[in-house]
Amino acid sequence: MYHPHYLKNYEKSQWYPPLEIKKLQEKKLHALLKHAYENVPYYHRVFKERGLKPEDIHNVDDLIRLPVLTKEIIRNNFSDMVAKNARKEDLVEMATGGSTGVPLKFYSNPLVDTLKWAAMFRARIWHGVTRIDKTLSIQGVIPPKEQWSKKDFYISAFDLGADTLEKHAKNILEFQPDFITGYSSAIYIMAKFMEKEGYDKVMPKAVESQSEVLYPYQKELIERVFGCKVFDHYGSKETSIPACECQEHSGLHISVENGIFEFVQDDEQVSSGERGEILITDFINYSMPFIRYKVGDISSPIDDEWGAPQSVHVVGASL
Repeated sequence: MYHPHYLKNYEKSQWYPPLEIKKLQEKKLHALLKHAYENVPYYHRVFKERGLKPEDIHNVDDLIRLPVLTKEIIRNNFSDMVAKNARKEDLVEMATGGSTGVPLKFYSNPLVDTLKWAAMFRARIWHGVTRIDKTLSIQGVIPPKEQWSKKDFYISAFDLGADTLEKHAKNILEFQPDFITGYSSAIYIMAKFMEKEGYDKVMPKAVESQSEVLYPYQKELIERVFGCKVFDHYGSKETSIPACECQEHSGLHISVENGIFEFVQDDEQVSSGERGEILITDFINYSMPFIRYKVGDISSPIDDEWGAPQSVHVVGASL
């Protein structure tokens, strides 16, 4: 979980003017590249092979001079991707869910999770949610019950069969969540059952969809059943950069303080409104840096007035 200090920083930086955001990103990018060159064998080799030094990458546009990082490259160079100066006690071994193939193992550290949650909770404030609100999570990984707080209730997204939906609906009615978050399809299945069976007295402040593409028919039904707005969310387990909707519902705002999104097709950056594969450069995970990481999703960037994508429309997983 995040520290309130970090949340305050994010609430402040969201109002930075465009030029200040650009300078912040470039400063963090330069620091990351210098660290990767000096401490990560894989990236030192990449720079050497291309005759580059970190100072040759002046801004986001120059990242095109570095290769795309794929899951296969990470697996084949795993030990060389871990920073030599990373403290072993800080390394947290993690893995993706493997929804698009074989799970990817990687290392993170406690700061990554802390800053990711701070950025995510900033978005929940946009949704009208507070720290004291009761939260229902319908997700894949459920923590042990002894770790639940009185404000939390969890339902497995993989336990929504005909024999369990009634039990879950009754539990939700009794719990009366202020906020619902989880897999888009799982929330939709639960909402559809509750509408059919007449469970109409659950009225959260907001619903947050994540982990999957949210389709218009799903959004319409969820909003009708729960009587509140659905806010779409995009993120990946491998990185610390969530992208979330605000009250305008005109795209997902990227947490630009944590990293960079690129949108690429045929090795070229796409223009605003065009579809491209998402490449992510994460500023936070110095233990195992991901630079131009091909996450496996397709999105359409929305440029702001200074020509940098700060919002996206996530289209779906790439095949």
